[in-house]
Amino acid sequence: MGLERVKLPARISFQETLRRCVAEQVLSVKDLEDLRRLMELRNPLSHYRNFDDPSNLSRRSMDTRSPEGQHLLDDATFGISIAVRLLALPAFRLGD
Repeated sequence: MGLERVKLPARISFQETLRRCVAEQVLSVKDLEDLRRLMELRNPLSHYRNFDDPSNLSRRSMDTRSPEGQHLLDDATFGISIAVRLLALPAFRLGD
C-alpha cells in the first residue's frame, strides 16, 4: 500500500490513520470527507444522543419530515457505497 516504509506507532487513532492515508494518496480528500460523514452517522447510533441533538435519528426525522426508516435506508446506502468504492481502490484490491 505504500505505507510499509513508514514506521507506525503501536497505537494510532483513526483520525491519524485517515490523515496518513490522504498524505500517501491511498485515499482522496473526498474519501476522507465521506468517511468522516460516515463516522458522524455511526456515532449517534452507537452512543446515546438527546432528542435535541441534531444527529439524533428522531430529531433528523422530525426536522426533515421524513420517516426514520428512510433516514436509516439512506444512511445504510451511503455506508455501503463508500465500502464498495474504497474496496475497489488499487490499495485494497486482492490478487493484483
